Amino acid sequence: MRGDSEWQVRKHGPGRRRQWRKVHLAMDTVTGDIFGVEFTSN
Repeated sequence: MRGDSEWQVRKHGPGRRRQWRKVHLAMDTVTGDIFGVEFTSN
């Protein structure tokens, strides 16, 4: 019997390491307009 991760590797192939990004938004709460955006990495 195989575990879930072994089954997924057989079905989909070996996975790549994920890279996460954070998005910071500056927003006017009254109008809902976004006036600033910044992307940061790990």
